[in-house]
Amino acid sequence: MTDPSRSPSRDVIDVAVSLLRDAPAVTAQADLQAALQTLQHALAASQTNAEASAVRSRELLAERDDLIRERARYEDLFERAPDAYFVTGSHGKVLRANGAAGRLLGTARAAIIGKPIFLFLRPEDRPPLRRLLLTARQQQTVGAFPLRFAPVRSKTEIDALVSLDVDEPDARGGAPEVRWLIRDVTERRRAEEGELERRQLERLNRDKDALLGMVSHELRTPMTVIYGFAEVLRRHARALSDAEATEAVDEIYDNSRRLGGLIENMLTLARFESMGLDREPVLLQRVLPEFVEAARKRNRGREIRLVLDQNLRPVLGEPTYIRQIVDNLISNAAKYSPAETAVEVRASQGSEAVTVSVLDDGAGIGAADMERVFEPFVRSDDNAVGVPGVGLGLTVCKRLVRALGGEMWLRHQPGHGLEASFTVPLFDSSRTAG
Repeated sequence: MTDPSRSPSRDVIDVAVSLLRDAPAVTAQADLQAALQTLQHALAASQTNAEASAVRSRELLAERDDLIRERARYEDLFERAPDAYFVTGSHGKVLRANGAAGRLLGTARAAIIGKPIFLFLRPEDRPPLRRLLLTARQQQTVGAFPLRFAPVRSKTEIDALVSLDVDEPDARGGAPEVRWLIRDVTERRRAEEGELERRQLERLNRDKDALLGMVSHELRTPMTVIYGFAEVLRRHARALSDAEATEAVDEIYDNSRRLGGLIENMLTLARFESMGLDREPVLLQRVLPEFVEAARKRNRGREIRLVLDQNLRPVLGEPTYIRQIVDNLISNAAKYSPAETAVEVRASQGSEAVTVSVLDDGAGIGAADMERVFEPFVRSDDNAVGVPGVGLGLTVCKRLVRALGGEMWLRHQPGHGLEASFTVPLFDSSRTAG
């Protein structure tokens, strides 16, 4: 029986050797020649196989050299990279780290290897990084996650972008590795903050210039009127009729009120950040009639109606803030609507707040300006021409409303003018008691 481990060429060679050794006993010369030809073919095939094996050996050696060179390039890039690279186990134990990793953590690279990466961060910085690792293990990758932390050694906070990639387990069942890239963007953040601060300063300077231009005009105009009519009364009081004297006093009063409102709004904005807020239960059905009656006296000849829901619940507010909001909204409504039309103030009960609205029959403002007019010194182009003002009233209103915990908005009334509304949260006695 033929041995399967033996090659065909070896069998042919053995047969040929046997034939040559026993040649005198061979009666058929043709058999000997056939065996010799088979031997030649086997030798040729063996030589071909040997050449193919040599070529494959050279290819394998070349592939090995390429892998060695590729590995060397990887190690060089890994070491020279400006960003911190770590390779860890699935639970954060550091297996490899480059030089930038040691510099980032403020410790020698050799001291990092074999220890959990979290060990080198402040205790309060470790949970976010653990959650990031858990997410990467679930999703295989996490890209450019912003994180702020401080190494234990340096104590200096670092703003970083952290990316993680998890290798698939190999066929032998080895544990997956996690590749970390931590890019320090602290300097970039500082530069961005510096640029943002520069832009804010430029905006503040533009606002300041705009304020000075508008305020100088808005302050000068009523003061000129007040001074002029006061001078008339001082010099010619006896020569004036009662109607003329009353007109002079009314002009002084109106312009004094306009000047006082402007100063009050400016002071509110200037001290807003430092203003204290002690909210208390407020019954709007008590304070709103007082505010509206005062507005009627300031706007002589203008009809100002008040409509209140029955059984309004107490709100948690600050009466002075609410008064200033309502005063500004009534003043705007009267200023931007015909004198013969009415201004209406409403208060309606909601499930979580009371909504106060001031409605007029003026021209209103365009949809594009509904949000823009809440910015300082911004007025709608639709109705600002010929109407005095600097664009602070709605800014003050919205900031005061937000300080009260409410919301404010503007809405166009079909067939009428503008509706300006704000909410004041309801007073919750149980929450206050708790």
